[in-house]
Amino acid sequence: MFKGIIKAALAGTLLLGLAGTAQSATIEWFSTGVDDSSNALSGGATDTHYTVAFNGGSAQSAVVVDPGHPNWIAPPANSRWIGVSPSNTTDSVGTYTFSTSFDLTGFNLSTAEFSFNWSSDNESVVKLNGTTITSLAHFENGLNAWAQLKSYVYDSDLDLLVDGVNTLTFEVENAVCGGKCLNPTGLLVSGLGGTISAVPVPAALPLLAAALGGLGFLSARRRRASAA
Repeated sequence: MFKGIIKAALAGTLLLGLAGTAQSATIEWFSTGVDDSSNALSGGATDTHYTVAFNGGSAQSAVVVDPGHPNWIAPPANSRWIGVSPSNTTDSVGTYTFSTSFDLTGFNLSTAEFSFNWSSDNESVVKLNGTTITSLAHFENGLNAWAQLKSYVYDSDLDLLVDGVNTLTFEVENAVCGGKCLNPTGLLVSGLGGTISAVPVPAALPLLAAALGGLGFLSARRRRASAA
């Protein structure tokens, strides 16, 4: 009889648990040059969502570049060019690694969908958790890298996301500028966003805990009664 009660309780709880459904969530992804509400920052402001490191050195906060280079593509709404200098000054030749992170702890990684558009001065390689996912050549589609916005859509089949903190990096190469010319480096990311489903927590788990606790209490009483 008692074993039958346990089986019935577990069966009912499992059926209820199957009713738990995953909820879609919006991750905090940020385009370049915006605040925590995704509003565009003013020139010279610190971008708290992106860091930049030169030639593998120490990372520092990126800043909004204003004015940008006159040849750079105009940033879409709610995005700005960022770099290491607050205005269009000449920067050292080399590789500038811009990084941003987002936390996917407790989410169903196979349901992740995100995309973005980006431009860079000069060419750039984009990596997700250290693996290259796309790139933008110095001259591509008939345009210089800094004069266009290239699009990228993440394919969950790549299986590159992790349960925890994920890092998206843009390795921008500031090439030699022939002659006496203005040569800043910069990165523009716009429309970065997406969705992902949370791992469902079975609705019946609290009920299961309560049921097992109650059954344990009844079992203890039964053992005491048998011993008396």
